[in-house]
Amino acid sequence: TMTVWFNLAKVIELTMSDVQFKPKNFEDVLNRYLQILQEKLAESMAQAIPWEKLWNEINPSPLLSGTIQECMEQGLDVSQFGTKYVTSGVMCAGIGTVVDSLAAIRYLVFEEKLLSFAELQKILSNNWQEAEELRLIAWKRAPKWGNGDAHVDLLARTVVDYAADLIEHTPNAKGGFYQMGLWSIDWIIEAGSLTSATPEGRRKGDVLSKNTSSTIGCDHEGVSGVMESVCCLDATKFADGMVLDVMLPSSTVKGDAGIELICSLVRSFFAKGGFFIHFNILSPEELKEAQQHPEKYQNLQIRLCGWNVRFIDLSEKMQNCLIQEAENLEM
Repeated sequence: TMTVWFNLAKVIELTMSDVQFKPKNFEDVLNRYLQILQEKLAESMAQAIPWEKLWNEINPSPLLSGTIQECMEQGLDVSQFGTKYVTSGVMCAGIGTVVDSLAAIRYLVFEEKLLSFAELQKILSNNWQEAEELRLIAWKRAPKWGNGDAHVDLLARTVVDYAADLIEHTPNAKGGFYQMGLWSIDWIIEAGSLTSATPEGRRKGDVLSKNTSSTIGCDHEGVSGVMESVCCLDATKFADGMVLDVMLPSSTVKGDAGIELICSLVRSFFAKGGFFIHFNILSPEELKEAQQHPEKYQNLQIRLCGWNVRFIDLSEKMQNCLIQEAENLEM
């Protein structure tokens, strides 16, 4: 089961809202983030224990159990933990937002020394009001996840390895252990609405980065850069899965050359150690038309997080995210 949804970016908010925290260097900031991450992950998994114990009362699954050999042999429903493997997933969302935020803190405060850490805290508490120039510097100049930047990618590895090791060694209610997932589905909308402004230039309430992808508009090196960053992560750490979204303009995948491009990207991704990749070939014009006239686009499907979903069934905010992503390809 996917038992816990965890907002990695919320830990950035907690780090930046601690007015008693006075870091001397960037390592202090990173260590403080990891400390809060540990505390909140442990708290979340502990809170999930009593809910898991109620699974059989809330949602018994006899039909599913009838398809599983171990459940039949033991006479136990899957909700009574009759399966051979009794793991519980912890879905961790917003890795791009987190890495961009940490990289922005390092760039703004400790490398370029454009302001103090306390000043950045105050600006974020005011949602970047009266600090638009600095926000644009953070957004446009600070290094970003998904561009094959080894200095930035190391931050991602540090965060996800730390989280995975903690999750994998925590017992669940079933007699097994939790396992980490690095994906988000469309939960980036809700999670973003509950997350304050972050150091990379994101405003309060804005969406988070999706799955393992770059923040929209920040993949300056294109698909090759995103793949390079994602493949630097150890996919064996994420037994609950990880997903990379790639959106391509239709002009790049036409004819035999387009087929070879897709094949080449897939081969390269897995050769580098990638785990899961899917593609959307969409135009902003088509998506806007579908948003305005859903009755004409009943069968327009997109890849969301390892599966297809009808575009017209998504929330307007999620539709707008996909439109923005498609528009970014044409810039």
